[in-house]
Amino acid sequence: MTSSPVASVGSLRDRLARLRARMRRITLVKGTARILVAAAALLACSFVADRFLDLPLAVRRFVRAGLVDRPSDFTFVAWAGMLVVAALGLIATARRGLAAASGFAFLVGGVPGVLLFLGWRALVRPLSGKPSDERLAADVERRHKALNDRLLASLDFEGQLAHPTRGESTTFMARTIEEADQEARSIEFSSVATARGAWARLGLATLAVGAFASAVYAVPELSSLWWRRSALLEDVAWPRATTLVVVVRDATGVEHARDPANPFVVSLGQALTVTVRAQGTIPSDVEILDRTERDGPSGRALSHRMRAVSAQTGLFEYEFRDVRGGFSFFVRGGDDRDDAPVHRVIVRVPPHVVGLRAQLEFPAYLGLPPRHVDNGSFSVPEGTR
Repeated sequence: MTSSPVASVGSLRDRLARLRARMRRITLVKGTARILVAAAALLACSFVADRFLDLPLAVRRFVRAGLVDRPSDFTFVAWAGMLVVAALGLIATARRGLAAASGFAFLVGGVPGVLLFLGWRALVRPLSGKPSDERLAADVERRHKALNDRLLASLDFEGQLAHPTRGESTTFMARTIEEADQEARSIEFSSVATARGAWARLGLATLAVGAFASAVYAVPELSSLWWRRSALLEDVAWPRATTLVVVVRDATGVEHARDPANPFVVSLGQALTVTVRAQGTIPSDVEILDRTERDGPSGRALSHRMRAVSAQTGLFEYEFRDVRGGFSFFVRGGDDRDDAPVHRVIVRVPPHVVGLRAQLEFPAYLGLPPRHVDNGSFSVPEGTR
């Protein structure tokens, strides 16, 4: 029994609808896999960069949220202008499908900005559209040449059978629809959208996420530090093989760590010797870097090589000669490469003695009256007050 043309077209549209749903599922799998791979890669790069480069707080803050988190040293006008320019660049490059769009997304929102942009491009945008039956039919026709355009013609003839406007024979249109329906029954529409590539990508994404999770699980202490530094922006340091400490010696020769909150005080024109103790792995070279108060905390620091103290393993010294003005300094060596702690040096002008005065009271056995002396000799008999 031959089905009616309307029923045949309805059957074709149902199969096209199932094909559309299949394509959406494949798109969802591919997009999810792409986002998972990107997330694992970006987080792994963030961990490696911070661990081996010891990223400053400003860099970690930018990686976390980009320009959305206003940098502390930017004025509101400069920050707003840069944010608008980056956002416009993101929109312009995204519309053209350029790879630079991911870079602008990073400028705008850091790592979360890149992931949100990829989510929009890989999931939201493709899933928000709905391909028409005619477009899907064309895809099927290209895949299966034996249909000979009858599938597209059947969709077109559906409306003509109900409301003829072009004068085609209804018998011809019905016959075309029937042949297309019969031919389509032997064809798998799903072959137009294969899922093998999608599942392969999802498998790769699973491996990437699993590798990253395994690495995090293998070094829980380092992972916790990375999270506190990168996500919470806490001021905590990575564990080091070498730690440099500025020390001073008391009268008994015992070393004590110098508190950075207490500045060094030097008389004008005098020398200052700084002593550093290397704890842990002893580096071959230690440098001391100083910058003047006029340069400020962001000014260029001058580097000087410290001298290893003979017969004192791990002890280094450097002498600042003829100190004429205040400055600050910090030390580097081995893997202790940060700029903290910073020690300050304050210069004081020594007091100038302009005169001496004394009121002398001699011992009673001398029988001498008290005497007032101005700028005189103070060589007096024993017992004199």
